[in-house]
Amino acid sequence: MKEMEIRRPRLEDAPSLAQFAAARFCDTFGHLYDSDDLQEHLEQKYTADVFKEYILESEMFLVAAFAENGEIVGYAKAGNVEVPFEPRDENCKELHRLYVRDDMKGTGLGLKLYQLVLDYAKSEKASELYLGVWAENARAIAFYTRQGFEIVGKYLYQVGQTFDDERIMRLNLVK
Repeated sequence: MKEMEIRRPRLEDAPSLAQFAAARFCDTFGHLYDSDDLQEHLEQKYTADVFKEYILESEMFLVAAFAENGEIVGYAKAGNVEVPFEPRDENCKELHRLYVRDDMKGTGLGLKLYQLVLDYAKSEKASELYLGVWAENARAIAFYTRQGFEIVGKYLYQVGQTFDDERIMRLNLVK
């Protein structure tokens, strides 16, 4: 893997992180949505102001990978559980997002970012780690299954008029 810096983003990183995150979302899911619905979703979830809030939020874990030239090539976001799933223990965390640039897939960067999220969840003494993944994202489901996650539920994630079929996966952190 090429030399890079993996660190918590700073406020000045918010615009480039938001742009990177929006591009990865569009690359992965953009084909599923009406263009107006996609644009509205991006304006709600993928702006510099939203990422500034994430950076400042003490209950949020956010980490980004920067190439030698300063470009963001991956990021992960975790925090309190947002997926609609019961039952769960009181102290659980969720991996909200984990994205790497296409040319970085298969380099180990995703696994490195995932490990940082896992370390965060354990440092928070979480008993379980959850995530939601699009049901048709076989690569992601296979990755998380290799890490020990199991599918425990499903839900619909709404973007405009479209409802995505999502799987809820859980990793037991107390062995």
